[in-house]
Amino acid sequence: MIERVDLRVSPIVLELTPRKIRKRGSRQVQRVSCGGRGIALRMAGEAQFSDACVLDPSVVALRRKVKIEADTSIGRVQSHVFIRLKDGRTLERRVEHALGTLERPMSDADLETKFRALVDGI
Repeated sequence: MIERVDLRVSPIVLELTPRKIRKRGSRQVQRVSCGGRGIALRMAGEAQFSDACVLDPSVVALRRKVKIEADTSIGRVQSHVFIRLKDGRTLERRVEHALGTLERPMSDADLETKFRALVDGI
């Protein structure tokens, strides 16, 4: 259903995120693919950094539709997402404070969910 995804982010995001995928299985590849999986599954935890996730055809296809643009008016922990659907509709979301910041701390439930995801399989 997704035609394209436009992300407006702080310039620091582009400094910290590689623009091209350099080699399979690298942490860089995993971080670039995280956004695609985050949109597809509405989550971006440790499991979404796995090689299986990075190489998943649905994530690869979605990643090709993503355009990231630095915007100096956006703060370091903010983002603005536009998703254009094939039927012409546009979905928009602005995040003022990333989860885990002082302005938007993680709840006990958030922390427990993150902990359980990190220790799953151990």
